[in-house]
Amino acid sequence: HSIPASPDFAKWNGYGDFGFKADRLLFVDGSADPWKDLCYHSDLAPQRAWDAQPAHLINGAGHVWDLRTLDDVDAEPQFVRAATKLEIRTVGAWLKEFSSSKFAS
Repeated sequence: HSIPASPDFAKWNGYGDFGFKADRLLFVDGSADPWKDLCYHSDLAPQRAWDAQPAHLINGAGHVWDLRTLDDVDAEPQFVRAATKLEIRTVGAWLKEFSSSKFAS
């Protein structure tokens, strides 16, 4: 194994680059995430969001702040808790939609 001199962008961009689309996929990023400019909310990416692929930028949050749990939930910043609640509501609606669909039987 060796580390290449430069990354193979063509390989990774083959998955969709900034144009990646999928229904029922919620993109959540933090505005202070050092990876933000390589993600959905990059200033370099085209603006895109629709009902089946919503997006949320957590102002002031870093990398995966919405995925971390604290021993003391009350210590969680309110803006992170709001994002987590959005994620729960969004996925819950998708599950409800699925359970009433023909695929749920």
